[in-house]
Amino acid sequence: WVENVYGLGNTIEHFLGYIYIQESASMIPAIVLDAKEHEMALDLCASPGSKTTQIAAMMKNTGMIVANDTKPIKLKVLNLNLGRCGIMNAAVTLMDGTRFKKENFFDKILVDAPCSGIGTIRKSLETLKIYNPNISVKFANVQKKMITSGFNALKENGTLVYSTCSLE
Repeated sequence: WVENVYGLGNTIEHFLGYIYIQESASMIPAIVLDAKEHEMALDLCASPGSKTTQIAAMMKNTGMIVANDTKPIKLKVLNLNLGRCGIMNAAVTLMDGTRFKKENFFDKILVDAPCSGIGTIRKSLETLKIYNPNISVKFANVQKKMITSGFNALKENGTLVYSTCSLE
């Protein structure tokens, strides 16, 4: 076996959707969500799709996942990854995650909220260069609105998982 100098993300297995490269910390929210076959799930901040594809695999490509994000450029990457991995049970939406109005609809909701990214310093010291303490307040307000929106869309006895890489 010759080591691929370009990483696992450049292997044929990755391009064919047999594997999806992600850190273990990114896998935990979907594992905790514990989506089952034939459930209705919402991934409120879905791009680039690693957690969405993991949820779809746990659901055995049944039920429905609404994979949402807020920017068209993010949806391109999300759609690419969902297609590459053969995800058939996802509907992609472009919407502000704080504005989901369908109450008591989803069995499972993942809110991997936008954040300052300060929790990723170990991977990139560039985060420190762009970090601004005031941005934490901005993100905290958005996060509160998103978790409230998600909670309202959750069925009784449903599961909502909130995750972020902020340390604040």
